[in-house]
Order: sequence, then structure tokens, then C-alpha cells
Amino acid sequence: PISYISLTGQNNFYMKEFYNDFSNIILPLQANEDGVFINPVRDVLMIYARDSYYLLYALLACGARTSHRKTSLPEDQSNYKLYLRRCLESLTAAMDQDMTEKLDSILLTILVLTCDNASNKSQAWRAHLRGAKDLLISQAADSRKCRSLTFLLCRSWYSSIEILAGLVSPN
Repeated sequence: PISYISLTGQNNFYMKEFYNDFSNIILPLQANEDGVFINPVRDVLMIYARDSYYLLYALLACGARTSHRKTSLPEDQSNYKLYLRRCLESLTAAMDQDMTEKLDSILLTILVLTCDNASNKSQAWRAHLRGAKDLLISQAADSRKCRSLTFLLCRSWYSSIEILAGLVSPN
């Protein structure tokens, strides 16, 4: 549930925006279990965001951008930029360290940023896709690192985005 991560104020508002709206972009065809629609990808993101500030900031940035699209309020746009800056700062710091333990949360963050940017009309999201591909390829060589179910989710998610990118690319 959304209460899995305890947030207050504006952070809570933007997390609700991510949880209820943006997560439908990530997994539009949700599963139905006993009459309740569930979003397992969103749930995985929430689990990892609880312990990874860079992923948490990425989710909050997505929520702020979603809110800005609805309201066009300038504070949503400035909060989006603030969350994104914090996300990139903490992600850079995490990537400068040993990534073995943080690989899943780093990949999830990169893929969330890719989806966020892919929902824009610009083509800037392709750089995130290349970053995810490079990281997946470099880590796939070591079979011990590929045993995580989250890593396999990231590979599948990346493949889905790559296929969609190929379908919409003019080249």
C-alpha cells in the first residue's frame, strides 16, 4: 500500500500522484486479483524506494511531473526539478561506490527515469535507455549477479521499452 513509505506534506501528495497515476504508465495492463487491480511493478518500486533515496526521489519527481501536467502549477515544475536534481546527485554517489548490492535499485531508477522522459515529446529519454542497456550488459556477464528476480524484471522492462522505441523510431 502507499503507506509502505511514510511521507508527509508535499512528498506524500507527489507519492500519491506517482502511485495512482504515473504507475499506470509503467504497467498499463494491471493484474486483477479477487476483484482488486494490482500493479506488481509499482509494488517492487515502492519496496526498493523505501531503502534507496535516489529511487524515492525519482518516484517523487514522476509524481510532481504528473501533477504539473494536470494543473500547470509552477511549484509542481520547480519541485520536479528539485526531486530530479536530488535523485541524480544521490544516484551518482551510489554509482561511484560498489554497485553490487545496489544494482537492482540503480537499474529500477534508470528505468523509471527512462519512462518519465519517454512520456515527453523530446527524444532525451534515449540516453537513459542506453545507460540501462550498458549496465545490463556489463552485469549480465557475471551469472551470479543475474539471479535476482528484480534484475530479470529490469531486463524484461528494458526489452519492452527497447521494442517500443524501435516501433516509433523513424529510422
